[in-house]
Amino acid sequence: SQCDDGNLCTIGICDVAGTCTSVMRDGCCGNGVCEAGENRNNCSQDCTFTLSTPACSSCYIPYGVQFDLQATINDLDISKLSFRIYNGNTNIKVYTAAGSYKDAEAGDWTLIASESIATSNWAYITYELGDIPLPAGSTRSFYITSTERLTASGDSTTPLAADENILISPTLVSFDSSEFGSMYSGSLFGWGGRVEYSVNKGGASQAPTPFPTKTPTKTPTKTPTRAPTSNPTTSPSASPSQPPSASPSNSPSSSPS
Repeated sequence: SQCDDGNLCTIGICDVAGTCTSVMRDGCCGNGVCEAGENRNNCSQDCTFTLSTPACSSCYIPYGVQFDLQATINDLDISKLSFRIYNGNTNIKVYTAAGSYKDAEAGDWTLIASESIATSNWAYITYELGDIPLPAGSTRSFYITSTERLTASGDSTTPLAADENILISPTLVSFDSSEFGSMYSGSLFGWGGRVEYSVNKGGASQAPTPFPTKTPTKTPTKTPTRAPTSNPTTSPSASPSQPPSASPSNSPSSSPS
C-alpha cells in the first residue's frame, strides 16, 4: 500500500485524508524491544546494549580495580568487558566471582583471562567473555589487574553507571603491585571502561563458554576518549613511578606520573 514503509516491524495505516501512520508490531525482531523468546543470538539488534563508566580527566593509575555488576529486572548475559590501561606494554589478568567484591576472599576469584600485551598507551582493551549469566537481581564482581597500571577516576557515585537493566558499582582499587595485595580503603573510585551485555528473554541460544577466551582483541578502539589530562604524558616510562602514598589527595594531579 501507499503507507508501506518497507519495515517488516511496522504496520502502515492510512487515514481518510491519506495521511500515513506507522505502528510498531509486537513480537518482531527489529522493533527496538527485547521481547519474550529473544536474546543476543537470535535478535542482537534489540537485545544487545553497552554501558560505559564516566571517563577520567585527571586519572589515578592503580594496579588493580574491583567492581560489581548487578542485574535489575531482566536476566542478562555479560559478553564483553573493556577497560583503559595506562602503559601499553603490560600483563593483564581478569578475575570474576559470584556476589559482590565486598564479600570475596582471594580464593573466591576465578581467573578468566591472562595476557601479555603490547599496544599504545592509554588504550582501551576489550575481552570477549562469551556469555556470563547474570540473573535478574543477582550480582557478579570483576577484578582486573595490570602490571603497568590501569586508569581510574575519583568518581565514587553510586551507582557509577546504570541503565534500566544493569548497575555498575563504584570501584575498589589497589596501589599495591602484588596481585592480591592490599586494597585501598580510604575511598572508592571509578574504573574507566564499558560493559557490553544482552538481555536474555529466552529462546534458543548458543551454549556459553565455561569462561571467555584469554586473548583480547588485537586492535584496541581507534577512537578512545580524549587524553585523560589537558597535557598528558604521551609516552609514560616502561616502569611508572612507585605506588602513591596510602592516602592519595582528594584532587589528583592533572598529569599522572
